Amino acid sequence: MRIQVTKLIRQAQLSDADQLAIVRTSTWQMAYRGLMPDEILDQFNLEEETARWQSIISNLPPDRFIFSACLDEKIVGFCSGGKNRDQDPVFDSEIFALYVLPKIQRTGLGKALLENSRAHLAEYGYKKMIIWTLKENQPARSFYKSMGGLLVRKREIDIRGSVLWEVGYGWSLP
Repeated sequence: MRIQVTKLIRQAQLSDADQLAIVRTSTWQMAYRGLMPDEILDQFNLEEETARWQSIISNLPPDRFIFSACLDEKIVGFCSGGKNRDQDPVFDSEIFALYVLPKIQRTGLGKALLENSRAHLAEYGYKKMIIWTLKENQPARSFYKSMGGLLVRKREIDIRGSVLWEVGYGWSLP
């Protein structure tokens, strides 16, 4: 089902912080429940998360971006990225986060966010992009494959004391 309503992808603004906090909190709690300890997911605090987003947006380096996806003037998803944080020798850019509210998933908005972000990275001269997801996150993995991503990396990560496995999907940029 495709949503036929006004939607807009734009650079995140400081006034988006509270809605970005809601999107991140609800998507993490839905997508990662059962994939990481409940204690991690239950620790989200919207006030703290909003303050975190205010700080991120206020201090966004020039080599990074955050796109907000609006649906009927409400933020329902976002994508952030920029220069690869790992200094990967092959993938010079990275999508740090791509989240769409559960009730809006499978409507084409995630695809639009990813395509917009890929184009943005290419405009800034990046050649290859990577995005990471938990190894057990099959919906995300299927989405990245359907978008042409190739499984290129795996690594261990530590999230608040829990060691988890991530896999990276890579793309060449247009």
